[in-house]
Amino acid sequence: MNQKKSIDKRKFLIFLVVSLFTLAVTNAAVLTFFGQVTQQVTVEEAISFTGVNAADATVQGGESVTSNDLLVESLTSVGVPLSIETSVSPSADIIPVTQYLLDNTGGVCGGGSPTCEKRVFVQASDLGIQTLNDLSTISWDAEVSGYLPHVDVFLNNGEVLVFEYAKVDPSQCDNAPYPTGSLNTFDDKGIVDDSAYAWLSSGPPGPCGDSTFDANHKSLADWKTTFSGVGVLGFELEVDNWILESNSVVSDIMVNGNQVEVSLLSGDSLAFNVETTFDVTTSADTYTLTTTVEPRI
Repeated sequence: MNQKKSIDKRKFLIFLVVSLFTLAVTNAAVLTFFGQVTQQVTVEEAISFTGVNAADATVQGGESVTSNDLLVESLTSVGVPLSIETSVSPSADIIPVTQYLLDNTGGVCGGGSPTCEKRVFVQASDLGIQTLNDLSTISWDAEVSGYLPHVDVFLNNGEVLVFEYAKVDPSQCDNAPYPTGSLNTFDDKGIVDDSAYAWLSSGPPGPCGDSTFDANHKSLADWKTTFSGVGVLGFELEVDNWILESNSVVSDIMVNGNQVEVSLLSGDSLAFNVETTFDVTTSADTYTLTTTVEPRI
């Protein structure tokens, strides 16, 4: 009787081991059937930020200092929203101004120049702008050499509206010479608003009086009617050398009265510096200015 119990116990244990083994084999077969693959991915930085610390300086209240020129470059195949922030320590009522260096020194477009165009890009979504009807104004400050900066408005139907000095006012179309020096937007012709004229980039860029050009040269208010409900992708404030060698230092870019945050397009770069003005009431002290550039969410 005891021997039978012992045999029965061994049978039970063997049955249990075989069952577990069968279950393991079955599971292994299931895993093999469905398949598994693995991949290791090394993520590298999306941008490169380069620059050299500026030398220590002493200024009086009411005066300004400017950082060394700085450069941020895209290392990725997608656009990168940028955060460019300059902090002041100890804290003071001082507002550093980022100045974008749109320097095209090197010749006119079409001559093999690698510096034909320099730009600052702003995503419409960063400003809560969805359609062209949401756009009211665009303005900026610039120190201009050559031809003034212009702004392209990119639409999601593939079209681009070009607002430029020589075409923004049809009553003074293609006029020259062009103003230079410290200017706000289009100087005597004002800012981009509903009365400002833009030409359609899919058509000819001029001249005024050409029937095809004139058919695609309308005010922002008229384009809102033509492209009612059409989405806006972004704004590109640009300096190029198509008319003559042109360079500008651009700051205080505003859309609908709001300061903008910029983005870096794939493969593009952006040079800038930071100007900090100390008010006459700024307390006598030693201040540290720190500029940080990083992708933003």
